[in-house]
Amino acid sequence: MKLTLMIDTKELSREELESHGLILKNLLPYLNSEFNLVLITDKISKEHEILNMQNICSFEKKCCSTLDVIKYHYWISKAISRYKPDIFFQINHFLPFKDKRNRTIKIIEIHDLFPLERIGEKNIYEKRKFYLGLKASINNTDAIVVPSKFTLERLNYFFKVNKEQFIIPSPYMPLKTSIEKSVLINNIKYILYLGRICYWKGTDLLIKLFTLYPIPKVKLVLAGKLENQMRKILEQSLHESNNIIYLGYIKDEEKAYLMKNAELFVYPTRYDGYGICPIEAIMHGLPIVVSNIPVMKEKFGNENVYFDLKQGIFSLREAIERMLFMDKKNRERMLAMLRERFSNNNIENYAIGLIKIIKRLLRP
Repeated sequence: MKLTLMIDTKELSREELESHGLILKNLLPYLNSEFNLVLITDKISKEHEILNMQNICSFEKKCCSTLDVIKYHYWISKAISRYKPDIFFQINHFLPFKDKRNRTIKIIEIHDLFPLERIGEKNIYEKRKFYLGLKASINNTDAIVVPSKFTLERLNYFFKVNKEQFIIPSPYMPLKTSIEKSVLINNIKYILYLGRICYWKGTDLLIKLFTLYPIPKVKLVLAGKLENQMRKILEQSLHESNNIIYLGYIKDEEKAYLMKNAELFVYPTRYDGYGICPIEAIMHGLPIVVSNIPVMKEKFGNENVYFDLKQGIFSLREAIERMLFMDKKNRERMLAMLRERFSNNNIENYAIGLIKIIKRLLRP
């Protein structure tokens, strides 16, 4: 007899799926073969309909405001008590309310603790809200999944965690068939950054480098959500320099096209819980340059792909030029080793890891 696994799939109701939603979309078919699934969400979406799963319970209201989110998570605690699942899984760490059925084993995944870190300007209210919400979630769960040793260390730095803790690396998702994004990048050499355009991802360093000290015959292509604190910096640089191209938010198909045609992928992040974009680049045969922060060192080991974050744009430029002018044989050797390193970072192994954790927690 199959056990019942309840999963919060609110991430599937977003207009455009982000990393958590993409993981869930690909994870659920694997879990469906092992468990009786009960999916809960704020609003049933087209992604839920495509999955064609029978047991979907909806809050019946799209949660956008803080108050709606709080009400939704209180409703989750009631749903657990009502459906009495054997296991509950929350991919996005938030489980602030206790349910009355303590026999349900609860697992949350914590991807990073950026709101608590001393990086960039933080809203004190938002920081406190995150801390208290995560503290309550840790108290209400039985086990915690994280994507890296670094995240595990930071978790135990900020909280006294007496729950079981497991590491499952975030899975790489193969990108869809590539389609052309923009005629702006036709017939040019460019290096690529994909992700949030914000301070903590280090995009200000890339923008500054290509505004003040551009690399001859190479442009910078940025794509991703532009956060408010970077808007003025980017707009000014686009006005002053023709070496930067900003494409806005892009879809998976467009991401594949950009990676296929780029010379290099650069990820100058100041903080990450894992960081999947450089792995996507590697799997597309694209060499990378990343910052030398601990989580990147954990992932990429001794490969010569780093720049010194403390030295800023001059170290970044040196690393970019080193990679651009690396001879073909050494580049292919490096890429082959990195692809081998991440060959098991797929959704199947993520599912296997999660199922093993569930079975371990269910042992009497």
